[in-house]
Amino acid sequence: MNRVSHQCRLIFIVACSCTIGCGPGGETTLNSETVAKVESITATENVNTEEEEDGFWDVIPPEFNPDTPAPKMLSEYNLFADIAKQIPNADVLPYDLNTSHFADYAVVKRFIRLPEGGQVGYDASNAFAFPPGALLIQTLGYPQDLRRPDENVHLVETRVMRRLTEGWDGVAYKWNAEQTDARRSVAGGMIDVAWTHYDGEDRALKYIVPNKNDCKRCHDSDGKMIPIGPTAANLNREVADGEPGVHQLKRWSDSGSLIGLPDLTAIPRFAQSDVETSGTIEERARAWLAVNCAHCHNPHGQGAVSGLDLSAQQDSPVRLGIFKPPVAAGRGSEGHRFSIDPGSPETSFLINRLRSTDPSVMMPPTGRRLADDEALTLISEWIAQMQFDEEEADRLKEEQQALFEKLQAEGAALEN
Repeated sequence: MNRVSHQCRLIFIVACSCTIGCGPGGETTLNSETVAKVESITATENVNTEEEEDGFWDVIPPEFNPDTPAPKMLSEYNLFADIAKQIPNADVLPYDLNTSHFADYAVVKRFIRLPEGGQVGYDASNAFAFPPGALLIQTLGYPQDLRRPDENVHLVETRVMRRLTEGWDGVAYKWNAEQTDARRSVAGGMIDVAWTHYDGEDRALKYIVPNKNDCKRCHDSDGKMIPIGPTAANLNREVADGEPGVHQLKRWSDSGSLIGLPDLTAIPRFAQSDVETSGTIEERARAWLAVNCAHCHNPHGQGAVSGLDLSAQQDSPVRLGIFKPPVAAGRGSEGHRFSIDPGSPETSFLINRLRSTDPSVMMPPTGRRLADDEALTLISEWIAQMQFDEEEADRLKEEQQALFEKLQAEGAALEN
C-alpha cells in the first residue's frame, strides 16, 4: 500500500455501522423523543451547532494526536483527491463488506487509512483491534436511481469513528446542498432525499442523520463504544476497487497493515444477504441479522436483557429466539407468542418488529424510518422453512420458559 505522510499524521479509516441499534423495547421511547427533537430542530433549517460545539477545533492543529477534537469540516481530514466524487487520496484504500447494515436504502462507500507504521490486529470473532488514532468512516448517499447505484449519487452524511487513546468517539458530518463538503453535526439532523426504487417507483424520505447519542447507543458493549462492521467474516471477500481476484484482507496483510491473518481458508465468511448465490437462505438471513441486530442483541449489548442473541456464532435455538416468549418487547410482540414461531413467519413477532416503522415497536429502534422489504422476505423464508418435531419443540419451549423466568428474576433483582 502506498503511504503519504500528512502533516497531521492521520489515521486508519474503516466504515462501520453506526446507525443500527437493537436495544430492548424500553429504549424505543427514548428514541422516539430523540427523533422528535431532531425533527423540531431541522424542520425549517439546517442545524447550526456553533454554540453547542463551542470548544472544538475549527482546524486540525499542527501536532495532531488521537484525542484532538473532531474537525469542523470533513475536508480537513484530507482524505480525498476529489471529495465530492469520493475519490480517495493515494494512501486511502476503499473496501467493502459482504453484508451491509440497512440505512433506508442509502448506498455506502467505505475507506481505510493507517498512520505511518500503524497496524490492525486480526480477530476471528470480534471487530479487529485498531491502534490509537484510527478512524472508521463511511459515506452514505442516494443515487437518482437505485438500479444504477454508482450514478448521480447525492451524498447526505459521512460518519466517523475515531480511536482515541482510550476508547472510541463518533461524529457525523452532514453534506451541504452544493455537495462540496460536509459539516460536523453533533446534534444530527434531517435531510430530504428522493430516488427511483428498484421497482421503478419514485420514493421520498426525510433521512435522519444520527446524533452522538445514537452512535453510542448502537456501538455500546458493556458500556464502552466499539466498532461494529470491520470483522473477519464481513471483510472476507475480494477488494472493492476494481482488482478482481485480489482478497482485501490478504492485501492488507501483504502491505503490513494487518497482523495475525491466518490462512484464507480458516477465516469465517458472512454470506451476502442480497445475493442468492452467496449462501443458503439461513446463511443469508443470519448474516443480515448479525450485521443489523447482533451488535445490540448479544450478551454484552444493550439488548442483553431480552435474552436474544443474534450473533453469527450463536448456535443455540433458544438464544436465537426460537419459541422465545416476549421478555422486553413491550408493544413489539403485538399479541404474538414467540419471537420466532417455526414455520410461521406471520405469527413471529421478530418479523412484526422488523416490518414496523412505529418507534415504540420497530427493531432496530434507531437508524431507519423504512422497512427493509428484501430482508423481510428473506428472513420470512428462513422462518417458514424451520421444522421441529413435537418432542424437540416441547423441549425448546421448556428451555425458553426457564430462561424467561431467569431473566425476570434478574430484572427484579436489579430493580431492588
